[in-house]
Amino acid sequence: MTARAFLGFAAAACLGLLAGSPASAQSPSGFSLTQVEQAWIQQHPVLRVSVLRELEPIEYLQDGNLHGLSAEFLDEVARKTGLRFTYVPADTSQERVDMVTRGEADLISALRVNGDVAARSGFLHTDPYHVSAGIVITRVKRPFLFEPDQLNGMTVTLPSLDRYREELRRKAPRASLINGGSSSRMLEQVANGEADAAVGTEAFLVPYMYRGYQGQLQISGVLSGMTTEIGMSVRADQPVLHGILEKALASISPEEIRQIHERWLSQHMNDDPTFADITRHFWHELVLAGLVLALLAIVSGVTYRMRQKAVRNEREKTMFLAVMSHEIRSPMNSVLAAVELLRNTPLDKQQRHYAELANHGAQSLLTLIDDVLDVTKLEAGQVRLELEAVDLAALVRNVVDLHQLRARERHISLSYDGAVDLPLLMLDDARLGQVLNNLVSNAIKFTESGGVTVRYALEDSDIPRHRNLRLSVSDTGIGIAEDAQAKLFQPYAQVARSFRRSGGTGLGLAITRDLVALMQGKVTLTSRLGAGTTVEVSLPVQPAPRHAVAAEPPVRQPAGARPDHGLRVLVVEDTPANQAVLQAQLEGFGCTAVIAQDGVQALACFAQGTYDLVLMDCDLPDQDGYALTMRLRLMERETGQSRCPIIAISASTGADHTARCFDADMDGILGKPIRMRKLQDTIELWCGVELDPIAQPEHGRGMFGPEQVVEALQSDLHALLHRAALQDADGARRAAHRLYGAALTVEWPEVAEQAGVLQRLLAAEPPWQLPAWQAALSALARAFRDSRPRLTVTDDPEAIAGLAPQSP
Repeated sequence: MTARAFLGFAAAACLGLLAGSPASAQSPSGFSLTQVEQAWIQQHPVLRVSVLRELEPIEYLQDGNLHGLSAEFLDEVARKTGLRFTYVPADTSQERVDMVTRGEADLISALRVNGDVAARSGFLHTDPYHVSAGIVITRVKRPFLFEPDQLNGMTVTLPSLDRYREELRRKAPRASLINGGSSSRMLEQVANGEADAAVGTEAFLVPYMYRGYQGQLQISGVLSGMTTEIGMSVRADQPVLHGILEKALASISPEEIRQIHERWLSQHMNDDPTFADITRHFWHELVLAGLVLALLAIVSGVTYRMRQKAVRNEREKTMFLAVMSHEIRSPMNSVLAAVELLRNTPLDKQQRHYAELANHGAQSLLTLIDDVLDVTKLEAGQVRLELEAVDLAALVRNVVDLHQLRARERHISLSYDGAVDLPLLMLDDARLGQVLNNLVSNAIKFTESGGVTVRYALEDSDIPRHRNLRLSVSDTGIGIAEDAQAKLFQPYAQVARSFRRSGGTGLGLAITRDLVALMQGKVTLTSRLGAGTTVEVSLPVQPAPRHAVAAEPPVRQPAGARPDHGLRVLVVEDTPANQAVLQAQLEGFGCTAVIAQDGVQALACFAQGTYDLVLMDCDLPDQDGYALTMRLRLMERETGQSRCPIIAISASTGADHTARCFDADMDGILGKPIRMRKLQDTIELWCGVELDPIAQPEHGRGMFGPEQVVEALQSDLHALLHRAALQDADGARRAAHRLYGAALTVEWPEVAEQAGVLQRLLAAEPPWQLPAWQAALSALARAFRDSRPRLTVTDDPEAIAGLAPQSP
């Protein structure tokens, strides 16, 4: 029989005994008190109850409240009679009896009322409300015990009840008796070998044995003659109180008694192990887990420090390369300009040869600098794709045209093959062009006869809503040995013989591999020595949204030929610096720029006028540009207006930003800083015109000088610091984003970089106490201070707006 079944059987037997007793047979509805009893209750509304501190689970005190079986029956008495109880703790049964005798307590809530105790003079006992057999618990695989004399020679632990000690001294005189007190302590003494057996009632011991000692302890027997009947007791001079308690207990129905025992058992027959149980049973495993965690913590700490050192080294390397690039590029541009001027003067054959050598060497050095910076940025994860609608056929044609002169100089052919009617594809035009330029340049470099062919095709893909773009560059050059092919995509890797022939840095294919991987594609190389090489690029691509492709090519006309003397462009932008730059750029193309600094103004302007194009910032103070675009589209549908192209202008990048733009029904994306050429291409694509920069209107001259730039950026910086002081993460993030976009627009890269760092910190979690937050704020302040002197005063609006090329 299991411990749970044994206790269930004992509870059922107890319930049967109680239900069969004459007192319990009285109907609950027959409960009534005499006038004398009612008057006594009015005179004694609060009774003092003497309870044992540790007689769990029969009764025990916890935080001043009584728990256990006696508490359940006292609650029933209180419910039926209106009496209230306070509790006076005692450590032994005799102490309880003495307290009631001296008048320090009015009743005992749980006392053995059978055997010798029942005959105690000076006390009146109620009928028992609980009957429980005496049992012996030992460690597993011990012999069964059914008589007290079988305990002779054993160490037996007992509860704090004198009757057990007296009974066993009489029936097992050679047993060594120790006081365990609580049931949990008694069971622990048996489990750890301090005692051979524990003696108590099944209600006292079994719940805790079942919960914490399964597989360790067992019920070894039921002791005859040690059955315990528990009831309540009062002094003999309190017959009225005795009668009240008798009537109240007798009126409890068998169903109510069953519910009381179920509640009591459910509290103590709990299958969930305690923390002490877990640590006792699994302490070996816990110690091992602790050691493993400590080892992991040490390894993590070492790894973290190594990573911090690597990041610091990487940052220092990137900064060194950036500084060296700037320091080398500026004088190198002077060298190239001087050589170009020299080549335009009368030179003899030898002088022209020297000039060509100087020009080629300078160009090679600039190419090397660009390649090294690209590799560094790719390794540091600092390159981000900017997807836009791209005409692939035009891109391939432009790359081939760019290299035709060099191919003719080497007396080889350069051609391309592919469909001309492909749909527009969402690609990073600059990065894909860089990949294609690297491949074509390498092919020409290592081909001495024959030719180079660029092929492209669009295929079906297993990825939903995607196509597969396949690009290949084939040549009839010297080929590559099989053992050297695996190394070619590593930085600075070259085939020795080919390097002696053609030079180069060995970075082109490494950059190509990393850029293609960034585009989620792959590169394969097929070559045979003396038989040419083919490099193939496979990319997953998405067709541009339907509304991004015109049904028929628009009839292009010069902007100046329009009756209204220019296009109307709605610029939704909240940063003053960006507003002024965009206005200057648009007016440089003869367009009329209408500025809206938030969503409310944009809706009002859009409702009151007609526009050829909308430039939409995606991070506005009152709502984001994605939601505003959807409201503009809804306005178009409700009023029957024709569709107006909406182009996102934002410092945000990445696939998520691109997806949100097109989900909001935008038509295209321009990343900040917005270059004149990109802006011109966008206006021409969506408005069907050919633009030529025109003279800036006189009123635009001087409208946005250095003082205004500094003032606008300082305003954004102060807003960021103010929001940070208030610990307003959302407000600080928006201010950092405004500062980031404005710094990109006016070409303050150091300020933009630090503003971007703050944006990322604010997007993760409140960073106010992080050392990185304080460091980033300090770096931003230094970058702002160092950038101000570089902003020179100029009255040239083209220089202000970025129309004219600027020196590095």
